[in-house]
Amino acid sequence: MPWLKRGEVLFIHVPRCGGTSITKFHKVGPKSQEGHNIYHRIGIKYYYYRYKLLEQSNFPFLTIENCIVLFEVILATFLYFFLPPDIPAPYIMWTTATTLFLTSTFVWTAPITMRIRFFRYFLMF
Repeated sequence: MPWLKRGEVLFIHVPRCGGTSITKFHKVGPKSQEGHNIYHRIGIKYYYYRYKLLEQSNFPFLTIENCIVLFEVILATFLYFFLPPDIPAPYIMWTTATTLFLTSTFVWTAPITMRIRFFRYFLMF
């Protein structure tokens, strides 16, 4: 059971107690976007996108992030064959694509982030 202590307050999350149902019923996602700037709204939309995605699968493969990775790998391969060999752009693109794939599919998922104390505290600050 995840918990977090902040000052004198102890937060305890009791799993499977209807949190998703309450969030959907009260329309927390759309209401949290009202009256905020564009960056806040995009962040909230992405948060709820990942939340819905992680409800369906612990390690999601069919995601927007992995479509970006696929596009980046194809573009890097194209650049590799048509750019001079001394330009490092394809290697940088392959590295960032691999990093994005691994982090979005395996690292920043619920089974990993909430079980490793460092990640849990990192997300709270």
